[in-house]
Amino acid sequence: MQLKLLKEDCKEWREFLKDTEHLIIHTPEWKQFIEATFPRTKAKYYALESQGKIKFLFPTFHTFASFLPNKSAAFIEYGGPIGKANKRQFNQIKERLPENIEIRQGLCNDILRKNFVEVKAFKRFVLPLKSEDELWKHIHKAQRKAVRMAEKSGVTVKDVPKKDLPELYYMYLKAMKVFGSAPFSKKYFENFYTYFIDKNMGRMLGAYYDGKLVAILSGYMIGKRIHINMNVSDTKYLQFRPNDALHWEFIRWGCSKKYKVFDFGAARVGSGQFSFKKKWKAELHDLSNFYFKKPKIGLDVSSPLFKIPIVIWKMTPLPLAKLVGPLLRETVRI
Repeated sequence: MQLKLLKEDCKEWREFLKDTEHLIIHTPEWKQFIEATFPRTKAKYYALESQGKIKFLFPTFHTFASFLPNKSAAFIEYGGPIGKANKRQFNQIKERLPENIEIRQGLCNDILRKNFVEVKAFKRFVLPLKSEDELWKHIHKAQRKAVRMAEKSGVTVKDVPKKDLPELYYMYLKAMKVFGSAPFSKKYFENFYTYFIDKNMGRMLGAYYDGKLVAILSGYMIGKRIHINMNVSDTKYLQFRPNDALHWEFIRWGCSKKYKVFDFGAARVGSGQFSFKKKWKAELHDLSNFYFKKPKIGLDVSSPLFKIPIVIWKMTPLPLAKLVGPLLRETVRI
């Protein structure tokens, strides 16, 4: 097989994806989205090609001025290669990978386990989709009660139109300040519409109370899979359970469109997100990272080391957070 770098969208790439199970990160849209949104991050898509056809694909990302490892994923919890390659063929790519690379779990995990050191970093919740009636009976009683409470409180759920981006982004900035986390830039949301929503590869659902946007839930749709990537809300309206309404609407929509999997994404044990996702009675799985050598120091956000910057960020004025936050977020690549 011949090794090549995919620098732009092409027929061979599209044909490979059409015949190969893949994630959103393996698409040309993801490469375009990353390069249009994060100016300091460069994507390399290594492909093994035989007789003009791509057989194997491995994306990697590097952010300049970052103290963290190179990654096989950027701003998403899944990464790694797709396709088929034997050890000799895979070594053509492996030899070009930086020694400090962090490869995130994906679809070819057996290949990764044979070639790298596995570290179980997080957990993830995955809900197999069936009929709406079956899932309604399946989810925890407390979740059904929460969804009904949202409906009775007057919470409505609909797709957020692009014209509402200013309102959406302001709510998002305030929510990230509450979390003590650096925000994405507004361009992130603009490009999410351009590269995913406008191409039916993503959704941005909003929960409204008295006409006001109080929570959002966004996700990717690829193949038979829905993968949630963001959920933030205005804490003043949590009593009306907008997040429960958003998740149920996305789930029931997925059932009606014949999707097979609803992926809640990564969750840290003991966090509020972990408890929330657990109530949907989704399947709990490990979420691993792979390395050439096991890292000496892990990036554990539950560590006391991270409590100080979180407190500082919560105290940061919103205009300053909006200005410097996106730079910090790109540098950390989360």
